[in-house]
Amino acid sequence: MLKEILERHTVQLPPHSIFIFTEKEVQAIVNFMLRTFFRHYSLYEYSFKPKVDIILITMPDNVN
Repeated sequence: MLKEILERHTVQLPPHSIFIFTEKEVQAIVNFMLRTFFRHYSLYEYSFKPKVDIILITMPDNVN
């Protein structure tokens, strides 16, 4: 899907597509994503997910 979106921006067809990237740049972006982002996906997932802390307290039954 990323490659399809990027390829839309290799041609000038206003208003939906404007020429931003060359085909060589699109290939470089896709290669970057494959080499780095997907390889470290679990790191990104851990970094950007909200964290939930659980605090447990035990109390004796015979508290007055």
